[in-house]
Amino acid sequence: MNNNGRSALQNCKVLIVCDDPDTGYIWSHLLRKEGLDVFLASSQSFAKKQADQEYPDLVIIDEYSPEMDGIEIIRTIRSDLDSPIIYITPINNESHILSAYEAGVDECVVKPISPALFLVRVRAFQRRIQTIPIESFNKLQVGDFRLDPINRSVLTDYGQMIKLSNMEYRLMQLFMQHPNWLFRSEDILLYVWGYSGDGSNKLLKHLIFRLRRKIEDDPRSPAYIIAQAGGYIFQPERITRTVQHK
Repeated sequence: MNNNGRSALQNCKVLIVCDDPDTGYIWSHLLRKEGLDVFLASSQSFAKKQADQEYPDLVIIDEYSPEMDGIEIIRTIRSDLDSPIIYITPINNESHILSAYEAGVDECVVKPISPALFLVRVRAFQRRIQTIPIESFNKLQVGDFRLDPINRSVLTDYGQMIKLSNMEYRLMQLFMQHPNWLFRSEDILLYVWGYSGDGSNKLLKHLIFRLRRKIEDDPRSPAYIIAQAGGYIFQPERITRTVQHK
């Protein structure tokens, strides 16, 4: 494996949902060797708990037994998470596959899948998330915040380190590079996700909510990330500023 493959995968959180211990171990072992932070869940309830707590950058759902309802797990996780979801299913049925996509999966893979192809698919999704390696960014100090690309975190003016997911980091980096600009929602979608569309505004709202919950004293009355008609403004300090349009 070359260094480029490793750098594309590092600093990412992956949640693997699999009800077969042997398969779950194999997938986890492969990705941890790549330098990923891997979380493993064997049930729907634990998968939802891990997703809520860790905000993974990628979710892999591997359905093994009839007791595991992969479609329902996709719906449950997608309701609050904007990260890509790969669904590995033993059911090669068009209706089932369509149901998976309608539930919110990004790619449906019918078994069998080899470890090599598994890694290739994961790398492909991680390239979408990390089109620019976060290590390439310099530390950025703006107002009450300092961005730390090595630890994928933001530091507040009173010394608190706040860990961010890849999506949260990309959004915060965009905001901090252009403070007090009014960003249109479609421009944020293109920068963070690499695409736009009406259905993606819900994902953006979820991401804004998550970032506010981490950096705002009161997310219900935000002082930093301000919603405006058609977009958002990042005010790096708690003062009223003149808004510029980008």
